[in-house]
Amino acid sequence: MSWSQGQPTDNTKIRNLGFVIRPNWKAIEEAQPELRYWGSNYANRNTIPSMPGEDPTAIPDTYITYSKETVAGIPELWGINENSDKTQFTDGAATLNNSGGTFLAGGLRYQWDRKTENDNTIIIFPTAFSAPPYVVLVNMAVSSTAAVWWMWASTADYLAASFVVHIVNSSLQPATNAQQFQYMAIGPA
Repeated sequence: MSWSQGQPTDNTKIRNLGFVIRPNWKAIEEAQPELRYWGSNYANRNTIPSMPGEDPTAIPDTYITYSKETVAGIPELWGINENSDKTQFTDGAATLNNSGGTFLAGGLRYQWDRKTENDNTIIIFPTAFSAPPYVVLVNMAVSSTAAVWWMWASTADYLAASFVVHIVNSSLQPATNAQQFQYMAIGPA
């Protein structure tokens, strides 16, 4: 049975029990706080795709997981965040953009990005964490035969919305020109 607004009604009998069970669809549809789980937005049901193969529209402050079929008719699991970044979780390799983010179990947020910056530059996360992240991992995004660069973000530089990237050469001299790197961060959503 698919979602049908207004069904069942307040006088619909379920399974011929002989009495009416009054489902609280209105409370669910209006996302009353006691029925809403974190990261959902029931008030915007029109953003759910209407046909297999369609992607839903992003909703602010939410992460939507959904299924859509491949051209071969195989269902696959996807997610879309509030910035319209889509991540494919099943049916082959994930389609991870150069930057994006997703939610992890336990109230965690996972974010990644690719940048070209100088030493001691403040990097702004695409979406701020609710507190400083637990870890930020940084590494070179391209192989270089000319120089080896050491890149890191120290825990002292972690803020909920940003971190500082440090880039030095093998002689521990700060980078004088921008270097390409990528990072991933995990922290409280």
